[in-house]
Amino acid sequence: MTDSGFMANLHQQAKWTSVFDLPLSALHPSLGNFDHVRRLINNLRKERYPNGTGFTGACEPSRR
Repeated sequence: MTDSGFMANLHQQAKWTSVFDLPLSALHPSLGNFDHVRRLINNLRKERYPNGTGFTGACEPSRR
């Protein structure tokens, strides 16, 4: 199962209006491999949230 936040943003960015979830492999065959997708999500998450997405990471912006 893929990350729900990732899928929600993907649907929004791709302007998918279908009630049914399309498989990621509809975008590209390599996205049918969930290990590959998880690695992509984790890499993007590390770039965007270098301090993590937990409590410590959420507190970090207030310390600046």
